[in-house]
Amino acid sequence: MYKNIFFDLDGTLTNSAEGILNSVEYALKKLGISSYRRSELYAFIGPPLMDSFRDIFGLSEEKCKEGVRYYREYFPKKGIYENRLYDGITELLKKLKASGKTVVLATSKPQEFSEEILRYFGITGYFDFIAAAEMNGARNKKKGHYPLCP
Repeated sequence: MYKNIFFDLDGTLTNSAEGILNSVEYALKKLGISSYRRSELYAFIGPPLMDSFRDIFGLSEEKCKEGVRYYREYFPKKGIYENRLYDGITELLKKLKASGKTVVLATSKPQEFSEEILRYFGITGYFDFIAAAEMNGARNKKKGHYPLCP
């Protein structure tokens, strides 16, 4: 039986697509990019933003940083709340904690955004540890940066 249970945030605990896509579209508009289909932007859900701007739009490192900066103009004010908790998640977390499991959030989303989302949905108390990225891009890959993540 497993003692440690790891969850990602976007697409696992919450349906964050609307807020992420709206934030990306805001950034793209500010960058002057209009040639894309909204469906292409789903690839932004999960990976670090720098990687997505580079891989999807072929932007230079400087333009990627600019895109992240624009994304973060929109996301903390509005996009973070254009989000919903998947049905049954609160009950699942409650059962896991009641059974003595260690529950960990492992996400490439920045720590402060991750903590705000957990607070917003009232589920912070179910997590023993939050392994998240830093705003400067450090720790934005889950693998190898945390004691429980080989």
